[in-house]
Amino acid sequence: MMSSGIHARTASPSSLAGPVVVYEWGTWAPDFLIFSLFPHAARIAALPAQSVEEVMTVLPAMATRFVFHLNCTITGRFPTSRAQLIPALAARGIAAVNAEANDISKRTIQRCCLDSGLASALAGPDGPADESLIVKTNFNYGGYSERRLSDPERRLLDLPDPSDFMKTTQDYKVLPRREVDPSWWENPSLTVERFIENRDGRCYRAYCLLHHVALCELVSQKRIKKMAGNTIRRVWMFTAGNGGVDGAGPDDYPSPVVQALLRFRQSFPLDFGTIDVMEDAMGLAYVVDVNTTPYYGVPVPGLVEHLQRAVL
Repeated sequence: MMSSGIHARTASPSSLAGPVVVYEWGTWAPDFLIFSLFPHAARIAALPAQSVEEVMTVLPAMATRFVFHLNCTITGRFPTSRAQLIPALAARGIAAVNAEANDISKRTIQRCCLDSGLASALAGPDGPADESLIVKTNFNYGGYSERRLSDPERRLLDLPDPSDFMKTTQDYKVLPRREVDPSWWENPSLTVERFIENRDGRCYRAYCLLHHVALCELVSQKRIKKMAGNTIRRVWMFTAGNGGVDGAGPDDYPSPVVQALLRFRQSFPLDFGTIDVMEDAMGLAYVVDVNTTPYYGVPVPGLVEHLQRAVL
């Protein structure tokens, strides 16, 4: 595990984003979006058992923003002092980014969709026998990050054990309802959802920082779609707030997708990250994934500059 401390220079006053601290675990590689947005940020290695004092004493004096950047699905107790750390940051005038976005599990995302009045992909055992479903891990990315934690660390963070049945996204299964193993419905480490697809292979990823959004329309003929390997067909840059958008641009603006994003974000406290949306054959939008530590291996022209304006 990484040791505590700052591992990069503190942000300078001339930095685009101002003095930003990235409190990170599992994202040391440079190809994460946060480091394109804030290249001069101070980086503090996170540890599960860190106390408030251990974090606060290494904060730069100029810090004004503290980004929770933890590559883990459930982070409400990461660090275990988190409930005390957030008000301690506020007392120093430091805004915490993604302070409340601490559960991006698949079941939580779909519950949020239901609570928001959105279409939910969550599936149950009752329904058409030939309907296509997808069986995933409830943890993000097959629970890869959770496996990097030791058993004592998972217990400390109050995390359930990751699935032994599925260990990567390559293990996800797309199959008709009649072929779903009955035990999978009740397995807390798995989630079963409707397999949302359309004839064009079209899907969407929204990059969000506060009220600024860059929405990418992607096209891929792969059944299970990931950002890598997709073709970016169109991009819309806009700001969102009070139930509407500003600056979305052309007439082909995908209103159902954007309205689903707006409604979802009213219930889900995401300050920074990505939201993946799929459209079915009828054009109904489904939120299917959230990531608070998005990788940025496929640069999008203008995206970084647009999101940076959120904090200018």
